[in-house]
Amino acid sequence: MSERPRKRSRKYRAKRLINSEQFWDLIFDLIQKGQNLPAISKALDVPYRTLWGWINESDENRQRYDGARKEQDEMIRLMILDYEVKNLFKYGE
Repeated sequence: MSERPRKRSRKYRAKRLINSEQFWDLIFDLIQKGQNLPAISKALDVPYRTLWGWINESDENRQRYDGARKEQDEMIRLMILDYEVKNLFKYGE
């Protein structure tokens, strides 16, 4: 018995995405810039568990994910420091 057309097209789309370097560049760039994986998966219409599974299937993708998260952490840390410095000068503490 064949699958429904919509289910077939989802599987085809998923295979295209997982093999696309541009897709992975976009994912890790968004993470680096502060986006979280659930929001990314929703925006791209890819289930979160599927996306998380794809990341963990590949050592390269997992390393890129970990690197993007470290960059995200550093960006957030710098934003907090910048905010604290601005408030220090603003209130003179």
